[in-house]
Amino acid sequence: MSTTVEETIYNLVARTDPDNPLDYVRNIVKPLAQNKLDNLILECDQCDICKNSVKTITRGNPNAPIMIIGEAVSKEQQEAGQNTYPLTDDNASKNLNEVLRYLNVNEDKLFYINSVNCFPQRNGIKRASTVAERRNCKTFLDYAIRTVDPILIICLGAVAVNGINEEIGKQKITDIRGQFFTYRGITVLPTFHPGYFNEIMDKVPEELVEEYYNQFFDDIALAINELHSQRPDLNIIKEA
Repeated sequence: MSTTVEETIYNLVARTDPDNPLDYVRNIVKPLAQNKLDNLILECDQCDICKNSVKTITRGNPNAPIMIIGEAVSKEQQEAGQNTYPLTDDNASKNLNEVLRYLNVNEDKLFYINSVNCFPQRNGIKRASTVAERRNCKTFLDYAIRTVDPILIICLGAVAVNGINEEIGKQKITDIRGQFFTYRGITVLPTFHPGYFNEIMDKVPEELVEEYYNQFFDDIALAINELHSQRPDLNIIKEA
């Protein structure tokens, strides 16, 4: 006979001297909430771009202390033609993963979601997401933040920043990157979107691309290392 979620939770909490009953509950409920969120994203049709776009659902550990917010479905993901996850299988993901691997970050401590879960486009050509699109998707973003309740949020690009703070997000990412702010009591660090370097590669001097990439690396390292120093118990950095 199968056991219901409610019965499982009760059995865990009712144990004699459980280590931490709330942890048991969170470990069960948060994945269910993540699954519900993903289904809501896939069912959403609030924007015109929903009709002809693949979608990104969340990925990672819903109990993670770090949330990484991307911008939207990438051109590569849209062309692949199937629903996927934020920051996977594109140039942006390669740049981000390179930094995370170098810093030896424990992948199990990360949770990913996009600010916009579809592909913003006009006549098939990628464009910036609109205020309405960001605000419609903010329902999902806020749901994720409430569910995961991370200690640190890393916003990749101005669209991601705009998703949680429009006033800060209106500013150039070059002006706000590397500067912490708070959202609902959670520490937030804005930095470049890792796909940005590929977009500007043929438009600006190579030295500037390298400078921006180094700043991106420094931002991620600052956020990860500061949290690790404050909370070594979280095991954010993998042991060598």
